[in-house]
Amino acid sequence: MRVNMYPNPRFSPDSASTGAWGIDYANDMPGDGTLRPSHSQGFDELHVPELNPGAEYVFSVRSENGRGSVILVIGERYSSRTVPDGNGMIVLRLTAPATGSQKKNRVVFSNQGVYSQPQLELASTYDAALGGGYPRFFSGDTMPLG
Repeated sequence: MRVNMYPNPRFSPDSASTGAWGIDYANDMPGDGTLRPSHSQGFDELHVPELNPGAEYVFSVRSENGRGSVILVIGERYSSRTVPDGNGMIVLRLTAPATGSQKKNRVVFSNQGVYSQPQLELASTYDAALGGGYPRFFSGDTMPLG
């Protein structure tokens, strides 16, 4: 069963909008299901929860304007900086470290993109869903909450 662990899958300004460093990014969430980073540092860093040590995860998000880039950070591990593919999708894989702190887990969204439909899940469920023909994303109304 696919479970989206991303804390704010609709990018709602009334939901989880605080980054790993305590910055509130609610103003970059206009309430239409998108994130539009606008901060002067060139990116938004949104917090993600602590994950199972040693497990592999996939983070995926749609770039509505076909631009931008994303980095996933779990503990002290950083994914590569990834740009949208020809369909506007950004997909990152990263294994959570077996030891150490995960207090600053985050996804870093560059300010060139307009992002929607964030999905953080175990790589095993992501791979099974793609291999089995299931949709890449849940709709906002049918997404499992936990």
